[in-house]
Amino acid sequence: MSSEKTDLSTGPADVVAIVGGGSMGAGIAALFTGFGKPVIVVESNKERRESLPGRVGRSMKHGRLLGGLPKANAAGELTVTSDFSAIASTAVVVEAVTEDFETKRAVYAEAGPIVAAGTVFVSCTSSFRIAGLAELCPRAEDLIGVHFMNPAYLIRTVEAVRGQATSERVVRKVGSLLAEVGRTPVFVGDGVGFVTSRLLHQMINDAARIVEEGLADAESVDRLVEAALGHPMGPLRTADLIGIDNLVDSIKAQAAQDGAKFPGPCRLLSEMAASGRVGRKAGRGFYRYGEP
Repeated sequence: MSSEKTDLSTGPADVVAIVGGGSMGAGIAALFTGFGKPVIVVESNKERRESLPGRVGRSMKHGRLLGGLPKANAAGELTVTSDFSAIASTAVVVEAVTEDFETKRAVYAEAGPIVAAGTVFVSCTSSFRIAGLAELCPRAEDLIGVHFMNPAYLIRTVEAVRGQATSERVVRKVGSLLAEVGRTPVFVGDGVGFVTSRLLHQMINDAARIVEEGLADAESVDRLVEAALGHPMGPLRTADLIGIDNLVDSIKAQAAQDGAKFPGPCRLLSEMAASGRVGRKAGRGFYRYGEP
């Protein structure tokens, strides 16, 4: 494994490390580099690794155009690598891999022994209890949850989740880091899906089930939620934005932790994820879009 840019294994402590270069990881990288912070992204998939600089660059341009990122700031340096040793000297490691417990286990197993004691781990999970992930972390007190909304470089409010073991030092450090990049945390308790995913993902699941049952088409569902209930975006347009594959993973994770409260993904969502109709990034989900 090798870095595509430079070896930063002894780099400055203000570098933000992100593990995972998918949609969320790229959005978070755009946020931090857009505010001038150097970022290292560790991504094992060659295709995602090679496409990441372009995706981050486009997101930064979009963020500056819409006011989510400062126009005057010079971009922070972005390094993309498959080598975990590159993050050894970083002070903050953001885990942004898919909502699969074993994938997350592998990240903490790889990163934990490399970084120094006191390194802050931030999980971007949308569904897993921080208490459960803390069991994977070498030092439970160093882990906190920060659920960035998509796209991370535009939405200024984040859901911050303090685990039972999370230290005050970590809360203060992450709060300060988020303030530096113009984000406002709302702290909530630790539970399956926290607040946002518990509400939104089940709403999307129910909306998709309505379409599956033939009660209404996607456009009618969204029109009612937007025009009659006053939501700025309907649940199925939101699903396309989030990524239906990501949603299915998250809904499955919620169901695996507490099946009595959280049903699994409906058949339509599962079929769409399996067929590649995953939303905007694929050009087609509940709606059709231009080329991804």
